[in-house]
Amino acid sequence: MGRKSSVFWIAGEDHDYEEVNHVYLQTPSHEIKKAKLGMEPEGKTSITHLQVEDGLLEAFIETYFAEQIDTEFSVELRKGLLGFARESTTLTDFFARVMAWLFGEKGLVLIDSALPFVRELEKRGFSRVIKENEALNRAVLEQGNSLAAHGYHRQVETESDNAHFFLYRQGQRIGVIRQNGTYQTRDGAETYTEEELLVLLEEQPERFSTNVVTRPMMQELLFPTLAFIGGPGEIAYWGLYRRYFELFGLEMPILLPRLTFSLIEGTVQKTMRKYDMTVEELFTGLDARRVAYLEQQNTFNLEEKLAAVKNQIKALYQPIIEDAAKIELGLKNLGEKNVDKILEQVGYYEKKISGAFLKKHESVLRQFERTEAALFPMDKPQERVYNIFGYVNKYGMDWFNAFLSYPFEINRNHNAIFID
Repeated sequence: MGRKSSVFWIAGEDHDYEEVNHVYLQTPSHEIKKAKLGMEPEGKTSITHLQVEDGLLEAFIETYFAEQIDTEFSVELRKGLLGFARESTTLTDFFARVMAWLFGEKGLVLIDSALPFVRELEKRGFSRVIKENEALNRAVLEQGNSLAAHGYHRQVETESDNAHFFLYRQGQRIGVIRQNGTYQTRDGAETYTEEELLVLLEEQPERFSTNVVTRPMMQELLFPTLAFIGGPGEIAYWGLYRRYFELFGLEMPILLPRLTFSLIEGTVQKTMRKYDMTVEELFTGLDARRVAYLEQQNTFNLEEKLAAVKNQIKALYQPIIEDAAKIELGLKNLGEKNVDKILEQVGYYEKKISGAFLKKHESVLRQFERTEAALFPMDKPQERVYNIFGYVNKYGMDWFNAFLSYPFEINRNHNAIFID
């Protein structure tokens, strides 16, 4: 039996620069900041083909570390990342070097889908996509309709004329449609018959690029796959592929949700111990804990007392208003306005009391807020916002290497990792 390997498919064909040109970081004062690469390219250049100007990656890294606390690990980490930046000319190059550093010893294989040799290997797949394009698209549409009929979200809205691949022209990635028996670029600049397109594929395979539908097929043709591990969005895409995989005589791999983690730092652990919080509470939200804490501190029951006062004012005033209205009808309206003003002043006083009460306990409430922000920055799971380097800068690599060696069980459970 051959050796099994984990392969990380770098989607360098993608041209969505706005998706990869930034990171979020947490400042020492617990603010969330966005650090962005200082270039704004135009057009739809694949990330692998997008040359980063000299010095920009280094400046980006310096911007990141300027917002980090200085620790015993900072110098070495910063030096390593700057070294990778100087050796890299593209974002995918930099990403690959970082991934190899982090996971190379674990046997991870990296492949950049935009490299020319990969396109040469994919010629057979593109040939089938061209020859069976109508059947391919029909299979995707039918599968999408089936998912929608069963109440599932259709991850890709695809038109009936979508050819499901791109062509490169002068470095730009341009979508292709199928119309009246020919293939046309979406800008209308190029038109090919099936035969002409197959000749172009044979002579210039590097001009072709997959889209979100045909990329999984190419992955399967290059690497017969036991299991595909992906996030929720990625796995949802695979829901569209079963029929066209059958059409192409391919077997769908097992789809496994990637493991999810939250790193629980020492400050959060301290808050957990102080208020006897469970891990489950952290991930389901602290609203109930916040309400319970405030209710426990509210020993004066002023809200109830003020509500009673408002009712008493209304009850005492109403007979007076009714009697005054018998003297002059217009006094009724005036009396009601007068009551409203009195109640408004009571409400103003109530707000002042409430503000003072919250201010008195703001240090505890802030601890709850920081705990939530540490686990759900920007109201998103921690792993969707922060990268690993803020934690490596604080705690070094020992915990990370131990983390990689732990025999995690593949399941739907969210994992809490305690670090300090």
